[in-house]
This record gives sequence, structure tokens and C-alpha cells, in this order.
Amino acid sequence: MSSAMPILALFTIFVLLLIGIAALQCFICTKAKNKFMGLIIPIIACLGGLFVALVLMYAPLETSKFIRQMLICQIPALIYLAIFVIARLIVKEPKDNTENREIQKMNIQDL
Repeated sequence: MSSAMPILALFTIFVLLLIGIAALQCFICTKAKNKFMGLIIPIIACLGGLFVALVLMYAPLETSKFIRQMLICQIPALIYLAIFVIARLIVKEPKDNTENREIQKMNIQDL
């Protein structure tokens, strides 16, 4: 039972780290003025997943197992990309305000 405690502690730290990265992704997507800033974490996760998949490529795996492993390694990148897309949909930039301003000015003049 005592050997399970360090594994449980490492798993808890790993899960908390993933939750922290997801929260950071949400914060970056909602607060950054540049809309491509939110793609930094998904790109890093994608490169990390590719690195892990390439390291596993040297293990004697069949092609189907390798492809499955590569897809599993890309799950965090897909999650961060989904967070990016959802945050971008929530924080939409207002469309052309000049038309709205002109309509408001015309309404004020009509009054």
C-alpha cells in the first residue's frame, strides 16, 4: 500500500498541472488582443505529442498500434484547440462598428 502513495501523488500533481494549463489556455484566449496567442499552447502540445510518438516509433510496434499511440498523444492538443475555438466563439470581436455608429447618428438626427 505504501508504494501506491507516490504514484497517487504524482498522478494528482499531473492532473493539477493539466487543469492549470487548461485554465491558462482559457485566460490567454479571452484576454489576449491577438487572436493567435491562444494557439501557442495547442502547438506546444501537438509538438510534444509528435515527439512522444516519434520516440515510441523506435519501439517494435505494429503500424496500427503506432497510429493509435500517435492519436492518443494528440488528445491534449485537441482539447486545447477546442478550448481555443470555444473561447474565440464566446469572445467574438464586434463587427464593423462604423455602420452601427452611422445608424445611431441617423436615429439621433431623426429625433
